[in-house]
Amino acid sequence: MELVFKLSSFIMAIILTMTLSACSKTQENSPEKNIHLSNLEFNDVMILENKDIKTNIFKLNNNSIKKIDNLEYVSEIVYKKEVSIYSLLVHDANEIKRNSINILKDDKVSDVKGFYYAKDLRLSPKGSLLSYRSYSTQSLDSAEGLSLYNVNKSEKIQLNSKVLVSGNLYQWINEEEILYYGAHEEDKTAGIFKYNVKNSEEELYVNSIKGYYTYFLPCGDNLIILSRDENNNMLYFYDKENDKSIEISDAIEEIYDGSYDSLNNIMYFIGLGKNNEVPELYSLDIGKNKLERITFDFPLEVDPYGGLKIDNEGAVYYCGYTEIQGVNNDVFKYVPKENSNTLISINSSKYKIIGTN
Repeated sequence: MELVFKLSSFIMAIILTMTLSACSKTQENSPEKNIHLSNLEFNDVMILENKDIKTNIFKLNNNSIKKIDNLEYVSEIVYKKEVSIYSLLVHDANEIKRNSINILKDDKVSDVKGFYYAKDLRLSPKGSLLSYRSYSTQSLDSAEGLSLYNVNKSEKIQLNSKVLVSGNLYQWINEEEILYYGAHEEDKTAGIFKYNVKNSEEELYVNSIKGYYTYFLPCGDNLIILSRDENNNMLYFYDKENDKSIEISDAIEEIYDGSYDSLNNIMYFIGLGKNNEVPELYSLDIGKNKLERITFDFPLEVDPYGGLKIDNEGAVYYCGYTEIQGVNNDVFKYVPKENSNTLISINSSKYKIIGTN
C-alpha cells in the first residue's frame, strides 16, 4: 500500500527536498524522498494489528505485547533489523486496492511502482535485494510474475529467466541467489531453479523429487519440500550436496507458512495434517527427520495467514483462534524448552506476526 500514509511518530520529520530526475514512462521508481527516521527500532519479532485503514504496531514485552505506534494504509512490512532496511506495502488512499512498495533505508524512502498491486515481499538475508510478485490490474489474470529489486541502487533488476514461477514459491538463499519453483518455457522442465543476480545465470537446482511442489523452504543449501503426486502428499528433505532426497512424512496435506531455526536446525511450520480439519503448528527436527505436532486444542485453530516467526532465543510466535470459527485471532508464544504454548495478547483482534528471519 502506498506511502501516502502518516508515519506519525515513526517518522519524525520529512526533510524538505525531493530529488527530481528525468525518467522514462517505463521507469519503476519514483524520485527518492529524503526523510529523517527516528524511533524506528524493530525487534526480531513484531506484531501488526489491522484496524481498517490503520495498522497498529506492537513490540513483545516478556509474555505480553505493547503498542508502540501506528501507520495508515499499510498492509505488509518486511525488514532486516541488523541493517535497518524496511519495505512496506502501502495502499492508495483514493483507490484502496492499488498499492506500491516503499523502501526505507539510510533515512530515505524509495517508491517502487509500475504495477497495480504487489504482494509477497521478501528481502534477501542482508536486505540488499527485494523480491515480490505483482499484477497489472485488479484481475488475477493480469499476473506479472516474479520481480527483483536492488535496494542499494534503488532500481529494478532485469530478470533474465525463462521459467514461469508458480505463485509465491520463491526464497532467497544469500545476497546473490534466489530459488523459485516453476516450469521452463521451452522444454517444460519443472523444478526448483536458482537465479544468480550478479551474473544473470539461471540453473536447475532440484527436480529429482516427483510430483508438483506446493511448498519449499531453504535450510542453508538444503531444502524442505512438500510435493503432491496424484492424490498423495509427501514431505521431503533434500540434501543438495549429495543430490539426495529423504521422505519424512505423508501426513501433511498443506503448508501455509514456515520458519527455519538455524541455531537448532529445526523448521517450524503451520500446516494441515491428513484427516485434520484445521491448521496446526508443527516442528521438524531436520537432523533427526522427526516431525511433531505442537498444537492440539490450545489454540483451537492456528491462523494459517497470521504469520510465523522465531526470536533469538528460539521462541516461536504465531496467531490462533480461541473460538470455533472465530473472526478475530490472538497472539501465541511457543517455548520449545518447556514445550508450552502461551496466550500473550489480551484482546482478540486481527493480528499478524512479522520478523527479521
